[in-house]
Amino acid sequence: MRINLFLGGLLFCFATAFHARPLQAIERPVIDPDKWLTTFTPFFGTVRNSTDLQFRTFRDGTDGLELIRGSKSVSGTGNGGGYQIQTMKKGWSAMHLSFVFPMFKNDDSVGLFNGFQQVKTEVTGTVFALQYRFDGEWIRPFIGVHYFQGIGPHDRTIVDRMLFKNEVGEGIASIDRVAVDVQVFDPVAQAGIQIKIPIQNWSLSLFHGYGMERVRTVIDASTGRLLSDDPAGLSAGILEYGQVGPGALIPARMQINRNYHSHRPGFALYMDYRRFISLRLQARRDVNFNRWVANGVFTLLLHKYGGITVATEYSERSVATIRYLTYGPTFMMQF
Repeated sequence: MRINLFLGGLLFCFATAFHARPLQAIERPVIDPDKWLTTFTPFFGTVRNSTDLQFRTFRDGTDGLELIRGSKSVSGTGNGGGYQIQTMKKGWSAMHLSFVFPMFKNDDSVGLFNGFQQVKTEVTGTVFALQYRFDGEWIRPFIGVHYFQGIGPHDRTIVDRMLFKNEVGEGIASIDRVAVDVQVFDPVAQAGIQIKIPIQNWSLSLFHGYGMERVRTVIDASTGRLLSDDPAGLSAGILEYGQVGPGALIPARMQINRNYHSHRPGFALYMDYRRFISLRLQARRDVNFNRWVANGVFTLLLHKYGGITVATEYSERSVATIRYLTYGPTFMMQF
């Protein structure tokens, strides 16, 4: 409902500012190939971040160190925004996108334990892309690069009183605080062809990319303890926040570095009507690690210099599965 009201407000504002006429009378943009065409889109929206944290720590017991390990879901949904700037001239095109979805609470249900935990997550990042398309009447080859990087922590999670089932031995593991910072650096080289479809300005692009993703994960954990498996006796142990005693879990700081090299074939389909209504669909597959990234961008121009854009993306990355839905005004200019 909030999204519908927001889009309705945007539509009314643009109609008033640009004296919008009926759709059949809207003047389509005239693009001069000898000038730079630039679009600017500030956007707002929601993100759903699905992450499973694999945790390892030790307990200092009477018989020495005992391994404690388990997995913890730290998924959540939150609001945020960012902006995108794209410019093109003849065969050249460049794009910069930046987004921030600030801290939001975890919304997973963890049964009886959920009331004792506080889980917050944030997702941030930036994208750069540069592409050149060669001339051609029906088929235009292209080459380009695409680069994703987290701004500071790409994916930051803080868990107070984290609880998970100990996979080695017995007991529920309780850790007073765990902070996880994940940084991602993902350059991709791409090459492909754009095939013109004889309908308006429609086109189909087929491409192949090679990704060189680097992921750095830092996990900081405070002291903790093992609790009883009996749910009736859990609450008293959980509320002993910050207490250290015999058999306590040892504070840990872990840094994990991973490199992922992968082939990523994909396609993009662009459809429009007289340029003022357009839809772009794109999907690519990471064949080495069985991951998908798919997105769609719908733009309605209410004037040759502006309109509204709605975008969505489903992204399976090495650190999480993330879903985005964003919307905002789009401004166009030529110089």
